[in-house]
Amino acid sequence: MKKILTTLMASMCFFLITQAQTPTNNRRNLNEIRTNFLKEFERLEKNGLVDKENENSDGLMQQFRRWEYITSTRVLPGGYLPDADIQWREWQKYQTSHSNQFESLALLPKWQQVGTNTVPSLGGGAGRINVIRFDPANSNIIYIGSSGGGVWKSTNGGASWVSASKNYPVTSVADIAIYPGNSSLVYAATGDGYGYEFGQNEFWGGVYSAGIMRSTDGGNTWARAGILEQTDKNIIQRLLVSPVDSAKLLMARRDGIYSSTNRGKTWTLRLSAHCYDMEYNTSNPNIVYAGGDGVVYKSIDGGTTWVSIKTGLPTGRMSLEVSASNANVIYSLTGSVFSKSTDGGTVWVTKTFPSGAGFYGYYDLMLACSGANSDYLVAGGLTTVKSIDGGTSWTTIDNWSSYTAPNYAHADKHFGIFYPGSTTNVLIGTDGGIFKTVNGGTNWTDLSNGMAISQIYRLGTTPQNTSLIISGWQDNGCNKWDGTNWTRVYGADGMEAAIDYTDQNTMYESYQNGGLQKSVNGGASWSYIAPSSGFWVTPFIIDPVNNSRLYYGGTSLYKSENKGTSWAAVGGTALGDYAQAIAAAPSNNNIVYVASWNKIMKADIAANTATNITGILPTATGGITYITVSNTDPNKIWVAMTGYTAGNKVWKSTNGGTTWTNISGTLPNLPVNTIIYQNGSSNDRVYIGTDIGVFQIDNSLADWSAFNNGLPNVMVHELEINYSSNKLVAATYGRGIWQANLLPPAPPAAKEMASLTKLAANVFPNPTNGMVNIEVQNATEDVLIDIYKITGDKVASYRFNAASAKNMRINISNQPFGNYVVRIKSGKAETSKEVHLFK
Repeated sequence: MKKILTTLMASMCFFLITQAQTPTNNRRNLNEIRTNFLKEFERLEKNGLVDKENENSDGLMQQFRRWEYITSTRVLPGGYLPDADIQWREWQKYQTSHSNQFESLALLPKWQQVGTNTVPSLGGGAGRINVIRFDPANSNIIYIGSSGGGVWKSTNGGASWVSASKNYPVTSVADIAIYPGNSSLVYAATGDGYGYEFGQNEFWGGVYSAGIMRSTDGGNTWARAGILEQTDKNIIQRLLVSPVDSAKLLMARRDGIYSSTNRGKTWTLRLSAHCYDMEYNTSNPNIVYAGGDGVVYKSIDGGTTWVSIKTGLPTGRMSLEVSASNANVIYSLTGSVFSKSTDGGTVWVTKTFPSGAGFYGYYDLMLACSGANSDYLVAGGLTTVKSIDGGTSWTTIDNWSSYTAPNYAHADKHFGIFYPGSTTNVLIGTDGGIFKTVNGGTNWTDLSNGMAISQIYRLGTTPQNTSLIISGWQDNGCNKWDGTNWTRVYGADGMEAAIDYTDQNTMYESYQNGGLQKSVNGGASWSYIAPSSGFWVTPFIIDPVNNSRLYYGGTSLYKSENKGTSWAAVGGTALGDYAQAIAAAPSNNNIVYVASWNKIMKADIAANTATNITGILPTATGGITYITVSNTDPNKIWVAMTGYTAGNKVWKSTNGGTTWTNISGTLPNLPVNTIIYQNGSSNDRVYIGTDIGVFQIDNSLADWSAFNNGLPNVMVHELEINYSSNKLVAATYGRGIWQANLLPPAPPAAKEMASLTKLAANVFPNPTNGMVNIEVQNATEDVLIDIYKITGDKVASYRFNAASAKNMRINISNQPFGNYVVRIKSGKAETSKEVHLFK
């Protein structure tokens, strides 16, 4: 781990503010962002303003590469970034248009989590945590917001945890706000508010946001709190609920501070300034402070109007704290200046900067103040430091580099909070989970056991041992599950991983940009064997017939015949870019397919030649992410596509890529990240992993159907099949590893609606406070109406005769607020409409 110098951050901010180009359609463009970033990084590196990085560092370049990898598979045609809520909108659209799948989903095999929710031993971490909040009425109840695994809750002080994001799309959580007057009312601001940001938001850590979610039952159920404009820039960074009025909210986004007086249904812009943090005055709910780009703001009317009370601070992320023990004490922390006011913000004094924390500019800049004594502070970046004299002096209170140390806490601190009424008991959220001290930092305890929030890029299984899985985790290395325990077997950012199918002690793991390693002792030690470098996640595979043969994807395809001791480039496979996917045909392992984002090659290994078979594949509007091959026919292949061009998701060839057929059907317009063929399936069944779970199809089906029974609604980055256990295994980006039984030869499918025609129907008002009018035209048979939660649970059913079809009325006011699907059927005609119930 390395810290980024303050001079780097100031220079980077200036460069991106002054020189970033604006796309003609006002959307930011990945290619322009990449060019600007790399040009400035090179200049800073030449001038010695950035530390040299390696696989274990977490500096500016590593942060950018993480973002670049995720974003590069999730751009619009031309490289433009999509709106941040596109996942939410496409999920709702698919649920509404495919409501017939609600009932058949329960008949499918159920997904189960792989392994226990325990932190991997030998210095492993659970995953990144962005925010921690105590229930105002009970400090044993704790909520956390993760960077990709949604909201989690503990009711016993962190001894155990449950997911509070089970059904809606699992996403990043930037902030959580709990109403003090009724702690069952909880708001969650989604999106990775403190991922990575430099300058004018040139890049950031999260991919998706669903705006603000609201729960009225302590996090058991959630619904979207109104419609909130979500562009790729408008990331929520702080959310407050009024201490005295549960309907009043304040939200800080990149484009300003907004207020709502109706629980988030509508919003009004109050201050056009990018603010990173906000805090209420602890004795007067009409006074609010906000920290912006070099400016501290104050409102004395609950956030309606604002004035600046401190200027001239460095730009970039600012953290604010207001003491509960003395409401006149305010602290402000930027990347290079620490300030304090003791009179409510009129006069400010520069205090000792806690440089020992090792801040990463934007990524790590944590500050917390004790509510019991305003002189007690903790700050964190790479390391945690504390002050007991109001910022006059600081001491280091954790050790991130030695996991055996009694004061070990995982590196990269994103959030800190003192226990109510304490100066010594503190919780911190890190890249590796949540840690607690009860003695001011002399000792730290990892409270992350019970959470499944790991962001997994890839995994490897073995037929020799169905309990053995190796996988690569963002921020938290390569980890092995042996059926009983999780063990970290290597550090860095874990990427692709594999196990030799003839020898379970021979394993392969990789870290960022193609660092490939081999172990012959089950992961106890490793040797470096990479022939080249690659993209952030670099593909490599073990030949399905000859376990001594490996393939590795750089800018060409590399082959080893001796398990990585030596390598040679395969002739004719120059891709012009980094490889993204490799697949070898099990029925003829001399046929190997390799693809970059925009080109796919068919290699003849025996002849040492390759042919470009890209053909009509729509690589101009979406890249190739994955390839799978039939186990009986080397010319029968499928490719998965990324991007947001509707109808360009999966393509199939039966002649080795000479011609292609689009089989995307009505899949949601979201990236397809992975695809796998089920060997022995007479109808050529394939499964895909998308940004909202798994889908499957075979030759007997006219369209794809969801295969998500029990699976968290989360990005699936890789699928593998273990034929010894008959399991489909999924690596998810935010909720760990899951598996489900493979489908039998004739699976239950959503065919019962195939012969139905479209029914003309009107549903209004929408949104509604409970009463819903339904008009159906030309109904000749009874009208059946089923009401589903958007998550698929049926909550009510109605039947009306045909004579009343134009004047039907139902009451759903007894249901919790949120989104519902109204499924209407009359004879052989049907339709579905989405209705939003707002209370």
